[in-house]
Amino acid sequence: MTLSCTIRYSSAEERFGLTGDVLLTEISLRLTKYTTELGGVLKEHMLLKR
Repeated sequence: MTLSCTIRYSSAEERFGLTGDVLLTEISLRLTKYTTELGGVLKEHMLLKR
């Protein structure tokens, strides 16, 4: 598992020219956006269910 993650990480870094910190920041921002949107959808769903 670690080896494949390392290979993917290196491949992404080479492909996009991103440093490790920038890549991790981008992943974190996308996960934050996704969880925020998911929370909004769940909240809306719960309000409609009442």
